[in-house]
Amino acid sequence: MSLNMEKERSECSFEYFKELRKKSCDKICVNEMSVAEYNQQFNTIASTIISHDSSGFHHMHNKGDANDFAQLYSRAKHGSMKDIIALSGMVVSTFIAQFDDEKSSIYQLFQGLDVDSDTLVLMVPGSRNIESSSNVLFDIAVREINVFLARNNYPTIVNVKLPRLDPPVENYAALSQEEREEISKVRDHILPGEEFYNNRDVHLFFGDDVLITGATADKVVSSALQQGAKSFHSIYAAVVDPVLVAHTPEIESVLNTSCLKGDICQTFIKTVCNEQLIPVMKTYNILLEPSNYRDLTQKISCIPNKALETLYAYAMSNGYNSHSKYRDSLLFIDEYLSLKDDFNVCAK
Repeated sequence: MSLNMEKERSECSFEYFKELRKKSCDKICVNEMSVAEYNQQFNTIASTIISHDSSGFHHMHNKGDANDFAQLYSRAKHGSMKDIIALSGMVVSTFIAQFDDEKSSIYQLFQGLDVDSDTLVLMVPGSRNIESSSNVLFDIAVREINVFLARNNYPTIVNVKLPRLDPPVENYAALSQEEREEISKVRDHILPGEEFYNNRDVHLFFGDDVLITGATADKVVSSALQQGAKSFHSIYAAVVDPVLVAHTPEIESVLNTSCLKGDICQTFIKTVCNEQLIPVMKTYNILLEPSNYRDLTQKISCIPNKALETLYAYAMSNGYNSHSKYRDSLLFIDEYLSLKDDFNVCAK
C-alpha cells in the first residue's frame, strides 16, 4: 500500500485502516507477512520491534533480550530526561538511516520534494499544559533531523503541536482496542481541518514513542489524507508485535511499568531530581497517586526545592488541585514549599 496515491483518498477512513491492520495481523499469524512488511504497508519506521513472552521483552528481528530497552522506555515514559534523550537518539538514527536505502519510502519521498513548494509537518499526540514523553522526545529529535535535512538541501520539518482540551485518560495503556476507540471519539487531540492543507503540498509525519494498536495513528492518517495531505509516514521508537497486541493490548501497561512500577522509589526520585526536568503526564501518576501519599510525605525532602517547584507549577497549571484524587498530595507539596524561604511560585 502507498499512502500518497490520490486514488486511495476515498478509501482512507479510520475503519479502512482498522480493517487493514486486522487483515495484516491475520497474515502475520500464518507467516504470509512479516512484521517488517506490516510496517512498510503503513509507511511506518521504528527503531526496534519488540514482543513479550514468559522471559519478558525481546527484539523480534534476532530474538535478543529487550528487557533493558523496556526498562529504559519505562523510565523515559515517566520523565527521565536521560532516557528520553536516548530514545530520541534512536529515532534520529533510524530516520537518517532511511536515506541509505533507496527502496525506503522516506528516501523515495524526499527525492521528489521541492524546498520551496513542499511542506513537511510532524504531529505527535496532543498535550494539555503538561507534555507527554512523546512530545519531549520528538521536540529533541526533530531539531537534530532538521539539521541533517538542511545540510542535504531537503525541506525541513515543521513541528506542529496538536491541542488537547481534555486531559488524557490515565489508564489508557490498559484499555482494549474498542475502549481506546471510544475514548478517542470524545477525549482526544484536535486535528487540523481542511484549511490546514488548502493550497499547500503537505507531507505529514506522525511521531510517537510506541505503536501499540495504531488507533491514534490511524485517526491522524485518515483525517490527514481525507483533508488533502499528499503523503503520510509514522515514526516510532518501538513497535510492539501486532499479533501480541491484537489479543493483549494491555501489554502497553506492562511495557510502561517495566522499571517504574508506580511507587515513589529511588529510581523515580532520581528521575525528578534532574536539573533538565520537564515533568510529563506519567510523572504525576506516581507523584500524586493517593496510595503513595505516605511515601511522598516521607521522601519529599529527597527532592530539591527547585525541582519540586517545577513539579508543583506544572501540576497547578494542569488543574490537578481541582481533582479530588490529587488534591491532598498537591496540598501537602504546597504546604511543604510554603515553609521554604525561597519558594517563589505565585500560586496563591
